[in-house]
Amino acid sequence: MKQLRKYAPRLSIKFYIIIPLISVVLGAVHAQTKIQVVSQTIEKEIDYREGMSLNISAQKADVRVMGWNRPVVSFKLRLVAKHPERKVAEKELVFMLYTIKTNLQFEAENRFKVPQSYGEVESNLKAYYEVFVPFRCPVIITNTFGETFTAQLQASLKVSSEFGKITLENLAGRLDIESHYADIEGDKLNVTLNGRLENANVNLIDLGGNGQLQSKYGQLRIVPNNDLNHLKINAART
Repeated sequence: MKQLRKYAPRLSIKFYIIIPLISVVLGAVHAQTKIQVVSQTIEKEIDYREGMSLNISAQKADVRVMGWNRPVVSFKLRLVAKHPERKVAEKELVFMLYTIKTNLQFEAENRFKVPQSYGEVESNLKAYYEVFVPFRCPVIITNTFGETFTAQLQASLKVSSEFGKITLENLAGRLDIESHYADIEGDKLNVTLNGRLENANVNLIDLGGNGQLQSKYGQLRIVPNNDLNHLKINAART
């Protein structure tokens, strides 16, 4: 009986040491899980023609459109699928479809098509646009569930976004914005502005020109510059 009393505490000590060791090993195995990335890239470059515009219709995409001083439209679309298993990512990448037309206008669209019999998509699917256009090229962007960035444009720009974010930098010309649950950040804008905003937080810095904003259910911050002539704001619960 004396020997049992002597060894009982040792058994108890060993039991409490093993549990943390098991937790550490499981954590290390989990940390080693790598995400496999499978992608498809589409690139086009065409000469810009007078009267041509860029029209992008995007879903679950990051869209970047920037102006430059070349008479060329440079277009890049990257479709990406991410999953811990490469075979799953490769299989589900084909659910991302795209269309590009360059006849009269430059039109690009991405969308998703999943067979009804397939079940739930396991991969993280996303599209990435990077486009350069001449400064004076009109641009129209529609984006759902993604971020939109535009810079260095001097013609008309129309942006419609739902459930995302809009960033605007160094713009001139006409600017039309329609936003639903998409916050807006703008800097160095000298534009004729027309905005319809709902459930969007707006921060426009160094704003010049004129225009009007209709805002519902969001925060609105405007920092004008000396070139702001007139801005009408119709806000409800903002």
